[in-house]
Amino acid sequence: MTVVTGGKLEWDLMRNQLDQVNRMAMHDLLQIIRRAKDLEREQAHIYLTEALSALVNTFGGAAAEMTATWWDEIVADDLYEALPAYMPTYEQLTKEVRWGMATNEVGRIDPTSRMALLLQKHIFGASRNTVDLNALNTGVKYARVAQPGACSFCRILASRGAVYGSESSALFVGMSGVKKHYSDGKDKGTRLKKGRVRGLQSAGSKYHDHCKCVAAPVPDGVDANFPGYMSDFEEEYEAARLYAAEKYPGEPMTMKLITKAMREQGIAA
Repeated sequence: MTVVTGGKLEWDLMRNQLDQVNRMAMHDLLQIIRRAKDLEREQAHIYLTEALSALVNTFGGAAAEMTATWWDEIVADDLYEALPAYMPTYEQLTKEVRWGMATNEVGRIDPTSRMALLLQKHIFGASRNTVDLNALNTGVKYARVAQPGACSFCRILASRGAVYGSESSALFVGMSGVKKHYSDGKDKGTRLKKGRVRGLQSAGSKYHDHCKCVAAPVPDGVDANFPGYMSDFEEEYEAARLYAAEKYPGEPMTMKLITKAMREQGIAA
């Protein structure tokens, strides 16, 4: 299904495709959770870890492959073929399932909502990581498009347009370049490497729980075709910046301060 029509990007179509993959994954997850409830706790942990690993690799893998296909269609570079992002390791998922089965803030165990959060994070994350990886490889800039009812953090980052990318590894939130990945003594290719977070620009690839922001490359010659509400995000950011400067004079204009100002103005959660 094409995501470029008439030289314009189709953001809604891109998110709808990811949503469809996510819905199918959630249907399977609910069946798995029901079966896990009949197991002893440690057996349930092993079962859920294996099941989550299978779901992430299946549906997250589909999201990554689909995004790599998007990339090739959008960028249209005959000399470069986009690579799908790697999926998380089994060890990482083991730790996440421990958290999913732990007592929550109100003293209850709610594996359904927590496991759903983890699965969605890895599905949408696979897509965004694929964009990160190929931006790093090619230098093409990308934008993130938030939903109309997005939080203040996502609104601010979406308002900046196609400014995120790979002029240097410092532009990646939580990333400081790449490293070779090995498994069973074999070279498994290149992965993004964790680093430190710096500034609004670098926050472009930081995503919170439940985030459904879409990241997509915007190469030269392609109309980004941003949704109309994106201009509202820009106006909200400017209003929050002026509000913060007046109410908190002398404080650095950080992401934290601007999101605080937006909340105080009732703009977003």
